[in-house]
Amino acid sequence: MPTRTYRDAIHQDVTLDLSDPVEALLDDLINTPEFQRLRRIKQVGVAWLVFPCAEHTRFQHSIGTMHVARKIYNHLETVTSARLWNREDGPADHRAALLCAALLHDIGHGPFSHSCEKITGINHESWTYKIIMEDTNINKILEEYDEELPHIVTDILTGCSDLDFLTDIVSSNLDADRMDYLLRDSYFSGAYLGTYDLNLLIRSLRIDFDQNRLVVVGDKGLCEVERFLHSGYHCYQRIFYHKTVLAADYLFQRILYEIKDSVNFNKLLKKWLNNEADTHEYLKLDDHDIFDFIKQSNDYECYRFLTRNLPKIEETEFIDKANVTLPKQPSRFYTPTEGNEILYRDNMTEACETVEISTASKLIQSLRQDGEVINYLVTL
Repeated sequence: MPTRTYRDAIHQDVTLDLSDPVEALLDDLINTPEFQRLRRIKQVGVAWLVFPCAEHTRFQHSIGTMHVARKIYNHLETVTSARLWNREDGPADHRAALLCAALLHDIGHGPFSHSCEKITGINHESWTYKIIMEDTNINKILEEYDEELPHIVTDILTGCSDLDFLTDIVSSNLDADRMDYLLRDSYFSGAYLGTYDLNLLIRSLRIDFDQNRLVVVGDKGLCEVERFLHSGYHCYQRIFYHKTVLAADYLFQRILYEIKDSVNFNKLLKKWLNNEADTHEYLKLDDHDIFDFIKQSNDYECYRFLTRNLPKIEETEFIDKANVTLPKQPSRFYTPTEGNEILYRDNMTEACETVEISTASKLIQSLRQDGEVINYLVTL
């Protein structure tokens, strides 16, 4: 039996069975230039300047997300009624779309991920849609498998699928994306804040047939979701919103504006930052292009970035317009909106009601509340 195995620091062996048409499809997608580009895009932007081991990439995370989505799918297939799974137009026909959506959910990330989105104002989800739907290798491979597959994949990613629970698995407040990056970012940062029991959490999942949504069942599931959301809260507070990470990102933003206005270096990079690049031009860019600019620039801020001479940052109660202040937003790891809440049931009997999970947990209620915005004074 031909297989492809990825040795992963979080999930150990992630193996694809190449005799399975769906998993062979995943292997073909991984081998495209568009997906291999993710090896050259760091997962957590400039956080490696604060957490030295946080050098992991979107490539690793994307494979990890696919692996988690596959585990969720296999579990649901085992425990869910055949009346849902075996119908002609049911999830048996959507396995390929679900796993492709999980694998490709971050294919649209650009250099330094979210840091550059602040400059361009265009989020990676928009680029993901274009890469899947336009004339790319990924689009061709998906259409060769099933000409409708690109549309089904993007419907899952954008919440337009008829089967809402498929979107829940890939893009929700309790999805394979978050399940992977909490464990991964926590591990590689060395902070070990995003720990929870992945297998126990997956075993607690079911499908609510009436609402067509993923639902957490039982006390054990509730406790594990509490751990999951609490871990996410602390990861945001102490890794992603760490005050020195904010300082490094501020310096990086200043460099990006210099690139945006530059006339003599990397016209493609400037074109992208000014929202003039098409999809094929965008796919030529990665973290290395920005590093090349920083290394060749004579600008003092670029030198500071290379030598990690970061701005000083301290908490302040006042916003002085004469100085630079950065708001550290409260963690919003769990931000439910209508149709995107995490749902909970005590059990799967007909008498049991499905409710939004915060009504069953005071801890989760507290995590939903907005905290105080902290302002940091930046000294260059």
